[in-house]
Amino acid sequence: MKIRIFGIILLAALSFNAFGQYENPDKTPDVESSKKKGINMDSKWFFGGNLGMSFGTYYSYVELAPWAGYKLSKWFWPGAGPMYLYQKASYNVYVDRSSLYGLKTLAYINVINNIGDYLPINLGSIFVYTEDDIIQVHLKRTFGDGSILQDQNWTNVFLLGGGLRFPLGQRGGISLLCLWDLSQSVYYRYNNPIIRVGFDF
Repeated sequence: MKIRIFGIILLAALSFNAFGQYENPDKTPDVESSKKKGINMDSKWFFGGNLGMSFGTYYSYVELAPWAGYKLSKWFWPGAGPMYLYQKASYNVYVDRSSLYGLKTLAYINVINNIGDYLPINLGSIFVYTEDDIIQVHLKRTFGDGSILQDQNWTNVFLLGGGLRFPLGQRGGISLLCLWDLSQSVYYRYNNPIIRVGFDF
């Protein structure tokens, strides 16, 4: 019986992405109020990551990919972090196991910071998102007769897309991203399109 652990946020196609809201330099922050609430209004760092697990008879995976970024401006937020992914898939005559680890670099490019400036609705912002994963892939295939086939290679996975951010409260928000795997590596690839849901605070 297949058991799914719904993880920290969502499984597989859905990933948790947390990034802070950029502060408006034209507004003077309430420093005393911020200290009382424990919020650093001047912080330009943002954090996030992908964390997911799924365990089943025929397919299992574990993903861990934390990252951190810095808001260079209200338009450009680059980030980076390590990543690790383990997958196991069982077939009739063999079992595939793969371990992937490497470095994830990413960037949020805000195209429109406030949709309300152009339309009579408050939908937050529109952004372009890029992600470049440099990973080493370890593949191990075990056949029913006990023979083993192994392979190890470096590969590059490049994602490009965009999304909408919907504000929640004064600082938080929820984002919907639609991405495309442009590299389609023979060693590791995503099924296009890739849909992600993100939260920021």
